[in-house]
Amino acid sequence: MKAAQEDWIEEQCSEIEHGMERGNSKKAYTVLKILTKTTQAKASVIEDKDGKLLTDGDEVLRRWSEYCSDLYNHETHPDNSILQDNIQTTVSEDSPPILKGEVEAAIRSLKEGKSPGVDNNPGEILKHGGEESLKALTALCQKIWEE
Repeated sequence: MKAAQEDWIEEQCSEIEHGMERGNSKKAYTVLKILTKTTQAKASVIEDKDGKLLTDGDEVLRRWSEYCSDLYNHETHPDNSILQDNIQTTVSEDSPPILKGEVEAAIRSLKEGKSPGVDNNPGEILKHGGEESLKALTALCQKIWEE
């Protein structure tokens, strides 16, 4: 096996010399890169919920799937009472009401592709929410303004 490895290295070196003599440096450097490349072992070890190390490929995949499911499937508990259609707002004489056009302009000015804020709602949801979403947001803004 050692002799075969030395023969292979000799063959690669002769290819490098041959490539350099003919002016084909790309081929020479490609072969040189193959000879000098160091390989790094991939670590496929992960801990389960109890801290036990998992090394089997199928177990590791199952744990990653479980981790991602736990990470992205959390329950939210929104306060739906503020999003009802029949919110009655009382506007005092000294504060003008929030106009639907103002809310619509604010939504249009949102940039796309930005990460969501503390409410976990990206701007795209607001932009594509339609008329019902616009009404609810206007009522919500009015309620916040009054309080």
